[in-house]
Amino acid sequence: MSTEDTERELRALFAADAESAPSAAGLADGARRRVRARRVRAAAGAGLLVAAGVVGAVVLGDAPGDAEPGPPAAQTPGTHPAAGGALPVGPDGDCGPYLPMDLVTWDLAVDGTVVAIGPQPSWGPEEPEPRVEVTLAVHEWFVGGAGETATVEMYPPTAALSEPPPAYGVGSRLLVAAVEDRDGGLVASSCGFTRHYDRVTAAEWTAAASAGPADGPTGELPTDSAASCVEEYSPQAVADRAFAFDGTVVAIGPPVGNGGGAPLDLVGVTFRVDEWYRGGSGETVTVDMDPPDGGLRTSEPVAVYGIGTRLLVSGEPRWGGAPLDAPLAWSCGFTRYSDPATAAGWAAATG
Repeated sequence: MSTEDTERELRALFAADAESAPSAAGLADGARRRVRARRVRAAAGAGLLVAAGVVGAVVLGDAPGDAEPGPPAAQTPGTHPAAGGALPVGPDGDCGPYLPMDLVTWDLAVDGTVVAIGPQPSWGPEEPEPRVEVTLAVHEWFVGGAGETATVEMYPPTAALSEPPPAYGVGSRLLVAAVEDRDGGLVASSCGFTRHYDRVTAAEWTAAASAGPADGPTGELPTDSAASCVEEYSPQAVADRAFAFDGTVVAIGPPVGNGGGAPLDLVGVTFRVDEWYRGGSGETVTVDMDPPDGGLRTSEPVAVYGIGTRLLVSGEPRWGGAPLDAPLAWSCGFTRYSDPATAAGWAAATG
């Protein structure tokens, strides 16, 4: 076998793995129901500050984005708060996927720098978990307030961590969403909604707050595949894809890339492109994707997209080459329902 033939076979095997990578989400409407249920539990003081889980067996690494810390401030000697992504503290909880458009379901959301970590509030015996009052100098209000500062209850910086560094400290710039509890206090949220600041997530939160509640499905397209994700989704990771766009499905036909090797169960989906982020400039484009049912094993057929569905799509050329040579839409979060918050994140990450 020649080197060229070997390379083509390896590309086919890799493409088959990448295309069949699973989605962490169920249908998006179910995700929103889980978020609303989580708000009720949070108001009762449960499930706070849970780190978002990584989906997929093969993950290439985190993408914390462009961290922009707040002004320097005193830290406890020998500690250096980590930066990037959701705060890795707190007990396990029942989390659905982190969806920026759900920001408006919280009572407060701010971009702020920690200026004080105060004493533990007085909790009754039914709430044994320790928490502290954290005061933030507010740079931007997204939801529910005004003023120069905001105070929320959070787990201590070292909660649930076996060793330093602490998750945050005085001087840490955070994006914080909170829910009002039964006593009128504000309790920092869980499941990715309390995070270290980065400009991409801030852009998502700004767009989510401006748009209001989502009027359609959000999150990644559901699939029912068995393979592992080769890379964890984030808006920053979209910047590494060969192509990325926001478009509306106008036609579904045969795949465009099955002629070069092992056939996959794909369809060719033609989009009217509303915005290109990477890899193209035309008014329409056809890419190979999972069929509309996503491979879901259900008693009744469930179409996760169809003619008229607006999606955010990113991926790679199946056999290499130019970005749109036999383009293959990635799953594992890299192809998603379009919403203003996620679109703003993609624009910020790729701009």
